This record gives sequence, structure tokens and C-alpha cells, in this order.
Amino acid sequence: MGSAELERAPPRVRGFLSSGTGARREPLVMSEHPHSESVLTRIPFWAYVAIVPLLAAVAVLVIRPGSDTTATTGRGSANGDAVSIANFTFTPDPVTVAVGTTLTVTNRDGTAHTFTARDGSFDTGDIAGGSDATVTLDRAGTFAYFCKIHQYMKGTLRVS
Repeated sequence: MGSAELERAPPRVRGFLSSGTGARREPLVMSEHPHSESVLTRIPFWAYVAIVPLLAAVAVLVIRPGSDTTATTGRGSANGDAVSIANFTFTPDPVTVAVGTTLTVTNRDGTAHTFTARDGSFDTGDIAGGSDATVTLDRAGTFAYFCKIHQYMKGTLRVS
């Protein structure tokens, strides 16, 4: 298209026509301008690169799967010999057991998880979805634990 034809085109079309036919064109978005017709504006590619991962991270934090609360007591901790992994969450948390307890960890998710002490004192290794593993707790203390595969999954174990 010649420059004379481009000048005769309506303002909202000029930006589109002058952009050429290259593969790197940026998406066009309609926006309202208070004193004229709708104007086409360009959203730079870097904005998509920055904003999309940010929105995904926010969605993961806000829409985090719930946890199974049936095994917890009113205080939020439980005494027992079982930990359940469901919806990428350990429950109950915290859990309190006696020294010498064999704790059963049941993975109710469809993906593998681990039940690993931060200090390395216990580690179930990978627990396949729908499977369980056991850990015998032979020393007293408070242990922070996590999943090696999904390190945001964490909890506290009290052995007394």
C-alpha cells in the first residue's frame, strides 16, 4: 500500500496497515480514547512475557487446593500415627506422636511425593500416588518436613 493510500485510511486502520506483514507483529487491542473514535494500541510482547507468569503465580497462590481437615483436632494438630497427602498438602499439620511410633504416610494424590525431614533424620523416598510408606521415629524433637519433589509442601512433626 502506498503512503498516499495510507494517509487516507482512517486513523484506527493506519497502525494496522503500516505494521507490514512480518511474523513479529504484536497483538492489536481496542481501547477507548475520550475525545475520538476507538484507537488501536499495541501491547508490547515483553508485557505478555512479564504479566502472564505473574498472573499464573498469583492464581496458584490464591486458588491453592484445600486440605483434608477431617484428621485434625480443634487446635489444628493431631495425635496419631498417620499423615495423609492430598491436594498437595500434608494433614494433619502439625502432628504429634510418641517416640518409637511407626508413622504411616499415605499419598492420596495422583503424583509421587516424599516425606522428608529438613535435617535428614528421615526420608520415605518417593511415594507413588495411591501408595503409602512408613517411618519409625526413634528420637524426640520437633522436625520440619517437606516433599523433595514439591518443596512448597511442608509441615511440622513433634515427637515426644
